[in-house]
Amino acid sequence: MFFRKPANMEIKPDDLESYNLKMFYTLISPMEKQADAAEASIISGIAGFKESIANFSNSRSDPEMEYIPNYSIEFVKSQKENYCKRLERILDRSFEEEDGRDAYYNLLLKEHFYSGMLDSILKHNAKFRPVVIGYAKDIDSFKKVYSNIEKRINDLKNVIKSKSNEYDRYIEIRDKIDALLQLISDKEYLMEENAKIKEEVREVEMAEVKENSIKELNSEISEKSNEIVVLQDRISGENSKITAILYPLKRLARKYDYISGEKISLSDFLDNPYILSDPGNYSLFLKELNSLKDMVMKGRIEVKKKESFVEQIEEVVNAGLADRIKNLMKVKEELSELQGSLNEARIGVSTEKSIEEDKHARKEQAKENDGKIAEMDLKIEEICKELELLFNKYYKSLIKITI
Repeated sequence: MFFRKPANMEIKPDDLESYNLKMFYTLISPMEKQADAAEASIISGIAGFKESIANFSNSRSDPEMEYIPNYSIEFVKSQKENYCKRLERILDRSFEEEDGRDAYYNLLLKEHFYSGMLDSILKHNAKFRPVVIGYAKDIDSFKKVYSNIEKRINDLKNVIKSKSNEYDRYIEIRDKIDALLQLISDKEYLMEENAKIKEEVREVEMAEVKENSIKELNSEISEKSNEIVVLQDRISGENSKITAILYPLKRLARKYDYISGEKISLSDFLDNPYILSDPGNYSLFLKELNSLKDMVMKGRIEVKKKESFVEQIEEVVNAGLADRIKNLMKVKEELSELQGSLNEARIGVSTEKSIEEDKHARKEQAKENDGKIAEMDLKIEEICKELELLFNKYYKSLIKITI
């Protein structure tokens, strides 16, 4: 052969979504430029509309009362100023992108925002019917500006629509990636649980037969299992609360770490909050948070809704995380001791028959789990192949997913 077939790029499952987003943005980058141009025309049209409103507001002409005989000329003139002010408020609204959303989705929101602005103007005109009718000749100048904005919004719609197929494909791949990551997580969890079951079987096989009452042991096992469930729920609940407190700062922390260049990054603390049980680490964490807050307040880190982020930082500072994590670790120790006690109770089944029955049931469970894990492996392999084909089909990108 005169050339070597290009090797497929190896990529891990955790990196698939960022690569999917990168490839999607590569496809839509021309559209983004067109969308920016369309939006610039919309903003220019809005500025022209404001200028027309200002001219109308400053004009001293009287309304024509022929078609609105039920209103006084003084009333219509007084409503004119209110009409102009409310129109200006509608046009002064600004669009804010949603954090955590992809650029295409925010474009959809942006188009919806501007279309909503035009709808608000029409509803506004209906509310001020006497002004619109009485000053019909003056307001005629608004129609051209309004039509121009409407046309530019349609241009933006068409630009967005031109890449709707690409967006659908991006979503298709994203959903399949989510399914793959969930399946891998479920498999890892099942493997861990199965390893525990097999270890318990091994311990049972090595244990000496004791002459305790089966009824008492079963009662003890049931009691300890219930206690374990209670402790696990406590741990899960507290973990969720800690995560909920820290999660909103993760994205901001990465920006801070990039700027600060500290050896121990703020993200390290957010990703592994258990290290905050150490007083030194917790003190450093609070120091870093205050530094982050200072950067946000001074604008060194640019964020939208600065006050909201400052409140989140203060919430973390005041959350008493060190004590909460210490208490959580104590509960985990209690859970570990209880699990050890439960294992001892299970191993302590007094008769050979009960030992064998327990051992057989666990072996069957382990065997069943092995079958499920094998099925998961096949499904994971199937989804990986589907994703590799989709990346090639939609992005002309040859990848090899490595697990």
